[in-house]
Amino acid sequence: MVTPVNFMNQYRNLSVPAPFDDAVRRMSTVLTHTVQLRKYFMMNWNSGTEESNDYSAVTSGGSSGNARFQANKQAIRTAAMGKGAPHDYELAMEWAVRSGKVSNPTQASIQTYCDEHLGIDCSGFVTNYLIANQRRAASAAQQRRGVVLQRGQGGE
Repeated sequence: MVTPVNFMNQYRNLSVPAPFDDAVRRMSTVLTHTVQLRKYFMMNWNSGTEESNDYSAVTSGGSSGNARFQANKQAIRTAAMGKGAPHDYELAMEWAVRSGKVSNPTQASIQTYCDEHLGIDCSGFVTNYLIANQRRAASAAQQRRGVVLQRGQGGE
């Protein structure tokens, strides 16, 4: 069983792959940067709010022709809502790097992007903690339940 502190530490040790072009060796490689999710984030869906703008910034650019985004869009959107599991945030930041939202991807620039656009709220953390400890079934609907209730679209 994962303790709450150990689970929180997973959000503090997110691995984000980023391409690196070595001009001297004339080759490209992928570096993995470790960043931390540090912000509490309560989604406000009203148009023009900071949270709504962050959601748009994180999820934009994912056209139907982009297979990588399409394969991971559920996780990216869940992270953008503040409801993601640690891996969802890794995918959201990887998408930011791949789509050019983070120019010159370094540990510092990826961390800045994360600090500016991503966070987690308490129900997102608790739900994912329960899923990680097999106390709740894993599903996108379960992760997003807090958003559905907030928007007044149902619930238990």
